[in-house]
Amino acid sequence: MKIENIYIKNFRSIKETNISFKNLTMIIGNNGTGKTSILEALNYALSPSFLSGKIEPSDFYNGTNENIIIEIEFFNTFEIEIPDFYSNKQKVKCKKIHLEIKKRERAAPNKSFSDGFVISNYYVPVEPKTNEKGWTIKRQNGSNFSFSELQLSFNHSELVEGLRCFYFNKSRNIQIKEVIILH
Repeated sequence: MKIENIYIKNFRSIKETNISFKNLTMIIGNNGTGKTSILEALNYALSPSFLSGKIEPSDFYNGTNENIIIEIEFFNTFEIEIPDFYSNKQKVKCKKIHLEIKKRERAAPNKSFSDGFVISNYYVPVEPKTNEKGWTIKRQNGSNFSFSELQLSFNHSELVEGLRCFYFNKSRNIQIKEVIILH
């Protein structure tokens, strides 16, 4: 799956940008210009496992409370499967991945260890929403199946074809040592 476009808003040094990718895209620039921020935005959106533990208040542009939005669009569509308790699973064609991170206003009552951030990470269907709650598609038997962003989330849906993101951050020495140990 090739990335066609990435939209980043309020992430680290990036107030807002939209980057189109071609067959070969090189990210070149001086230190401190946002190259690593672009790569880490891709990593955050594509690798949602343990994301809440990776996010820092400094990830928000200039320390603001404005939500971080990262949206990745691919050249081709892909399918995900959503559990449907009426029948087995429903397949949905998608072309984007959406990540939104917002600061929690305060800890939830009686939960002193709740995360400081609310994360919404989901696949975006090709078809536009059918109503304000989400999407509706036809099941094989002709009945309607309605679903929302929650069911499209990485936690509730399954990508039919594998998508893997391998990212070694600027502390590469740790990964290099692990690779040497493994061999």
